[in-house]
Amino acid sequence: MKTTTILLALALQASLFAQKPVSTAAPANSAVTTPAPTTMAEPQPRSQTPVMDATAFGMGVGSFGQYSTLGGHLQIGVLDWLRLSGAITGALPGDQAGSFAFSNYSFLWQFSGALVFTASKIYRNIARPYTALEMTYYLDSKAKAGGLNGAFKIGLDLYMTQDYSIYVEAGVMMNFMRDTQAPVISGALAGLGARTFF
Repeated sequence: MKTTTILLALALQASLFAQKPVSTAAPANSAVTTPAPTTMAEPQPRSQTPVMDATAFGMGVGSFGQYSTLGGHLQIGVLDWLRLSGAITGALPGDQAGSFAFSNYSFLWQFSGALVFTASKIYRNIARPYTALEMTYYLDSKAKAGGLNGAFKIGLDLYMTQDYSIYVEAGVMMNFMRDTQAPVISGALAGLGARTFF
């Protein structure tokens, strides 16, 4: 009996001093740290700065004195501030107002060359003003006669992208010489159209 009591006492003592197993689970209230997400570098946008001395091809409508015109032009960039321009435009005048007949109509052609002086910067990332000195030979294909005009124009290129713009321009012109049968064309001129740069 004494021996049994001693054994029970030793077993109880051993159980009291036995080491508790270590729990590997995190406490319920402990903050779980997660690795910070890796920041991806954003791709750099393509530069939208137009090339200042780019060559341009354009189409537009306008007025040439008392005539409405439609045509195209090519502007060759020489310097940041200078383009050489050539244009061919045409009008469809009639000699009998209110009476339509193909025999009454013929093309009035305009062949133009100009020095275009452009701004060397783009304002507000969209607007680029310019001025132009232009010479135009016009030919009335019905009268087989023509003349020579000089013009001063101011205009504005509005860049929609670096390769495309809308332009608006206006100016004044005077007649230098003409054939006797050619119409007298002078006064104001204007234009509206689009250009693509390459």
